[in-house]
Amino acid sequence: MDQLSRESAVSVQAIQRFEAGYEVRDVTRLALAFCLEAQGLVFFPGFTPAAA
Repeated sequence: MDQLSRESAVSVQAIQRFEAGYEVRDVTRLALAFCLEAQGLVFFPGFTPAAA
């Protein structure tokens, strides 16, 4: 989780909130999505990472 936090510029606390199902800002979801995509993760077509 520390590596994801560093690479996405999202705090560990925000990542933990997101994983627990709490609401996080759109910019947080997008930062995580872009970071994961850069590492090779492919989201389903039509999936919008910013959508709650």
